[in-house]
Amino acid sequence: MRIRFTNHAQIGMLERGISASRVADALRHPDTRFAERDGALGCTRKFGAKTLKVIFRQHGNAEYVIITAYYL
Repeated sequence: MRIRFTNHAQIGMLERGISASRVADALRHPDTRFAERDGALGCTRKFGAKTLKVIFRQHGNAEYVIITAYYL
């Protein structure tokens, strides 16, 4: 699984204290997975009391481009 981050995602993750490993874990083991607008996909994963939401585009089975990630 290859994961790439947009500049927008990198900046937002840094500001929100979200690690790349948390995003990868959410992608590998999502609690929910759903369609977003404009062909993007989303997933959520609970980490303790927080729920991480990741919005991404999937290219084939092996590449994910992270658009944004934030806690709900």
